[in-house]
Amino acid sequence: MGETTRIAKWDNVKFVLIYLVVLGHFMNRLKSDVPFIKGTHFFIYTFHMPAFLFLSGLFSKRTIRERHCSKAIPYLFLYFFMNIFQFVLNLLATGKAERFSIFDEKGVPWFALTLFFAYLITMALSDFKGVWLMFASISLGAMAGYDMDLGAFLSGMRLFTMYPFFLAGYCTDAGRLSAFTEKKSVKLLSGLILLGTFVCSLLLQGRLYNKIYFLKGTLNYKEQGLLPYGGIYRVIYYPVAFLLVFCVIAVIPAAEKVITGWGSRTIQVFALHYPVLKLLLGKLRLKRYIRSLSPQYGDYLIFLFALILTMLLSTKWLQPFFDWLMHPIKRVDKTEEMA
Repeated sequence: MGETTRIAKWDNVKFVLIYLVVLGHFMNRLKSDVPFIKGTHFFIYTFHMPAFLFLSGLFSKRTIRERHCSKAIPYLFLYFFMNIFQFVLNLLATGKAERFSIFDEKGVPWFALTLFFAYLITMALSDFKGVWLMFASISLGAMAGYDMDLGAFLSGMRLFTMYPFFLAGYCTDAGRLSAFTEKKSVKLLSGLILLGTFVCSLLLQGRLYNKIYFLKGTLNYKEQGLLPYGGIYRVIYYPVAFLLVFCVIAVIPAAEKVITGWGSRTIQVFALHYPVLKLLLGKLRLKRYIRSLSPQYGDYLIFLFALILTMLLSTKWLQPFFDWLMHPIKRVDKTEEMA
């Protein structure tokens, strides 16, 4: 979800991440009691949104250095579109109007709003040294959880807690990162780290799962029962999350694969998937159907359904609309050429 020429490595990474986003939201809605699913759910949330923010920052350099504010505005358009689409689809499906708030954002559109502000903040601060910006952003991210009033207004809590990942991407050289992560030894070690983290998430899910909101960055420390040490936990979490993001990038192949094309169209999956899966699991009773197939193993089908939905929403026929939405400058240029 960022600005870059098409490189297979990064499109592959983005497809894997968007699949995990969709899968994670299936798990949110399914509310399964299966230990494997709960452990997997926790594991996904340790890195998947930090990774997307990191990638967005990684390919934001030109926009930020040249201070093209107009290229940040499409994320605001995307944010409004997602809210309207969710509202309309829910109204059509249930006949009821959900509470709609433009400024208090607790749902999936938070990411688009956070990206909009992340671009603007980084443009304003780009003349400062990256190391001091990272120190300040991590400090503020850790302190944000002590603020009892920050909450969902303009997705403030998530903006503060997640911004360090965007900034870290901005401060990282994409070429060097790609070259380093292609080393066989790095790939092997990264795979072992991810496997170890996944196994720990499975074995400890009984103790860890109720801390998933800490990973989401939606609640203050008091609401999570983490006072007075929440800030310390957040400071510890940042390097762990950075390591996992690095490992995920390392293990995903650089060669063009069948998923590469789909990975170039993650914006549309991100924008559309949550209202659609809500409709599937709720109104269309997919949740009931899954569990009727096998009370013991039916919940595992969400891994397949999440993949199918990700693939369907990655189709090319949806791309023109989102190109139109996300590239207003091109639209203006074409209009001027025709005049």
